[in-house]
Amino acid sequence: MRELKFTEEEKKYIKETLNVVLDDIHKIYEITPQENIFIEVEIDNEYKYLLCIGPKAIALLTLETDKEEWKKLFINGDANFSYKTNVLLEREITVESGSRKNKKEERYKRRNDLEDNFDLEIIARLLADYENIRNRIISHIETCHSQKNEIMSKLQRIRTIYGSDVYVDLGQATTLNMQKIELEEKDGKKIGTIDFGNRLVKIITEGDIVLTQIEPVKQKIKQ
Repeated sequence: MRELKFTEEEKKYIKETLNVVLDDIHKIYEITPQENIFIEVEIDNEYKYLLCIGPKAIALLTLETDKEEWKKLFINGDANFSYKTNVLLEREITVESGSRKNKKEERYKRRNDLEDNFDLEIIARLLADYENIRNRIISHIETCHSQKNEIMSKLQRIRTIYGSDVYVDLGQATTLNMQKIELEEKDGKKIGTIDFGNRLVKIITEGDIVLTQIEPVKQKIKQ
């Protein structure tokens, strides 16, 4: 990679653009329950990096060394950012303030000042390809979610076959009308019938059938 020289105005523009991109990465990261995201990127067909996105840092780690080892180090917070060509983009800083009795901790994000010219060029080339990298981050998240949903769906079927749970997936609703459940008693058993038109669902039990409406609860994905 040829070393590019940037003017002071260009350096300022690169740093401001990096802040815009990091803000966008945070918005994407906040909608996924994944603790860490790792994406392989190649810069200028020469430098291969692992883009690491986590709760306390965002960094580019060179793939000149073992990828899996970098992942472990990043997750544990032990990645060496002084290592050649590694670039720390952002790190969470904890600052203590107040008296000994009323000590408070404040956390904020400290971003790379990009004083090193090599870092500047790496970041500038990374930003130029951000649209592609962004799509890959989103695709990675969607794939992980799809795999998790598939596993949970299989576990649900296992519970239905081998446990006491009964799970019925009727697919997408074909009507906006509320469905009614008809209750009757036959041969000492309670029978609840729901008619979906093309499908009929029956609940048969020797006990009582009680319908309880559960209020929707807004869940936090990530604190």
